[in-house]
Amino acid sequence: MFHKIQYSISMQLSIFSEVFRLSYQNEKPMNLTTVKYIIFTFILSTSFNANACTIFCSAHNGKVLAAGNEDWSDPFTKMWITERTTDSNGIINIGHSDYQVQLAVNEHGLFFDFAAIPHTKDLNQKDKTKHKGNIFIEILSKCSNLEEALVFLNKYEYPSSYNQVLMADAFGNSLIVNRDTIIISKKDYQIATNFNKCDITNGDYDCRRYELIEKELSSTNEISVPLFRKLLSTTHQEGKYPTQYSYVIDLANGVLNMYSFHNYENVLTIDIKKEITKGYRMNDLKEMFPISYEEEYFRENHRDSLVHTIVEVIQKNGVDAGLSIYKKAVKKNKDIASYPFALLSIGGDLVHQTWFEDNKGKVFDYWFHPQNILEWKTVNTNQLKEILKVYDYLEATIPIENPKQFIGTYELKGLLYYLIDEKELSKEYFEKTIVVAPTETSNYQRAKLFLDEYFYQ
Repeated sequence: MFHKIQYSISMQLSIFSEVFRLSYQNEKPMNLTTVKYIIFTFILSTSFNANACTIFCSAHNGKVLAAGNEDWSDPFTKMWITERTTDSNGIINIGHSDYQVQLAVNEHGLFFDFAAIPHTKDLNQKDKTKHKGNIFIEILSKCSNLEEALVFLNKYEYPSSYNQVLMADAFGNSLIVNRDTIIISKKDYQIATNFNKCDITNGDYDCRRYELIEKELSSTNEISVPLFRKLLSTTHQEGKYPTQYSYVIDLANGVLNMYSFHNYENVLTIDIKKEITKGYRMNDLKEMFPISYEEEYFRENHRDSLVHTIVEVIQKNGVDAGLSIYKKAVKKNKDIASYPFALLSIGGDLVHQTWFEDNKGKVFDYWFHPQNILEWKTVNTNQLKEILKVYDYLEATIPIENPKQFIGTYELKGLLYYLIDEKELSKEYFEKTIVVAPTETSNYQRAKLFLDEYFYQ
């Protein structure tokens, strides 16, 4: 699945901390394209020694089912609703702590999920246009079936060389798309794991999970939720990169069955249309299931546990209460202050959640398309001012031996000041960003774009 693209093979930090850590950990800065791939697709290409995720679907005897295992080390899965509007569909989204959409299904039963693959050759991108946003979210927002989705896929470039997407609709149609091809299924099933589906024709792949599922789907006379659940259990993973969640979706009838931490006995059954009708909300997936000792132990011993604990405290009791916990943690372990950039992660988490609340679940796309931040029309100014306290404290306490955090701190303060209409301070901090950020990094490019577009004209 898509979350093999997270930002470090040894840890899962929020998008803020990882952007800055990976962008500047080398003496020679990476170019902008490389940085974007890190943000959007890096881990897709780094962890193939650890079995990654499994996605499959089938349409048989009037039934249409899609299923998947999400194997990864980030246990902080979120589920949220993108509200239906007069010109866009309602969507159920699932993702991890970076708030990037991992898989999604809309009210019409159109579904997608990502799988990590090695670098593609980009054979199917000629004469295509770059999309100005998240193409797959746009598809689910605007389309109700795969035929409509293909209009987008044939027009726009696929965004990454390190993943592929399985898409299916309520009518039993399915495809796999990456930068090399669009494969429309000629069978009644489709499977995506972690090799380029183009390699299936010449047998240039090695994936036991694929073989196990194909053997079953190619010979069965009947598909069902219990069968798909059994296949998920058969192909699930444990260890450092366990199956964090699994799902079986009845696309024709609009029913989502969720399973947490490879426990296939406890199921959360969701009526997709009914859930979307309730409007925007976000939940931690763990809170939607009974307590599991194994999952709880994995989560509480995760290196990002402190970050998520502090975010929860801030949401309940304010920034000062959260910073108090952070200060105590730093006294016990000074490394927390410099690595893995805990306060950048905390601030980033709060920005993401505020965006979602203000924009009714719409995906946060600033990292890849910074102009889209201007779509943040109804800004919770008081909440953003609270988040600025986190960055103020961080700016005042960044360790001398780790000055790289200034890059992210300055950029995010520039952005927050812009959003709360403190334009002079916004300009000041974006100017500070381009002073400290290497010119080929995405931080520099975003700050320069804001300065050129909105301040220097």
